[in-house]
Amino acid sequence: MGLVRWTGFLFGRIKAAAKAYPGIALGLLGYAVQSFFGISMPAVLPLVFVFTALIEPNTPPQTAQSKNDVLWMIAGTAVIGVAAIAISGFLK
Repeated sequence: MGLVRWTGFLFGRIKAAAKAYPGIALGLLGYAVQSFFGISMPAVLPLVFVFTALIEPNTPPQTAQSKNDVLWMIAGTAVIGVAAIAISGFLK
């Protein structure tokens, strides 16, 4: 029962973010794929909850993003990626 609810929650949030926040949806989808194959990354789970909290179901999709917004998304993704790589060595 817990697996069904967790999967429904995660994919519901991915679906809600698909149009309005494609970067967050892609990150959550990546997490779902890696967790399916059993790669243990407990340090990533809090970030999943942060990303799902950023998605509000009543928020209309953004029609256009400025270049500055795209640069911030790329920079944020890079910082999170580097932090995940740095932390992964300590999780063994």
